[in-house]
Amino acid sequence: MAAEDAAQPGGGKGSKMLLIVGLVLGLGLGAGGGFFLFGNQAEEGAADEHAAAEPEVPAGPTDPQSHTIERLAVPIYASRGGKMSFLGNYFIDLTIEVDGAENLDKVRAAGPRLQHAFISAISKTDLMRADSPMELDLDKAADVLKERANSVLGNDVVYAVSVSKAVRASR
Repeated sequence: MAAEDAAQPGGGKGSKMLLIVGLVLGLGLGAGGGFFLFGNQAEEGAADEHAAAEPEVPAGPTDPQSHTIERLAVPIYASRGGKMSFLGNYFIDLTIEVDGAENLDKVRAAGPRLQHAFISAISKTDLMRADSPMELDLDKAADVLKERANSVLGNDVVYAVSVSKAVRASR
């Protein structure tokens, strides 16, 4: 039999080529079928996740207004040997964001009460970063002050409180 294959040059190459073409076509059809079956499910799952994620986005203010409170002092304390030591102050400027002119008027009218509430919250809350106790945690400060503003003005009057400027003054 080996003598017959040797006598017919190219006889084995055609069948090998046919085998390779068949394997490539089979792999291509299998991959296409797998993509058709499982690719649509992945796209549907991603679309479902995207649709479920959309309603969670909070609606922003339709008529954004802002009010600024300047130069509130945030004391910096450090614990040394069980005692709290005063190290200095941060002086911060705040921007209070509300929705609409009516809410802005409420913020302006309650200005002194808001400043008092902010100073009270600042003195009772550690607003420094946990990983760096000499640096002000801006996000934490904004959250605490927004909560305090809404407790003074009523829920959902204040949309956001931002620290627009922070200057550190050492002792």
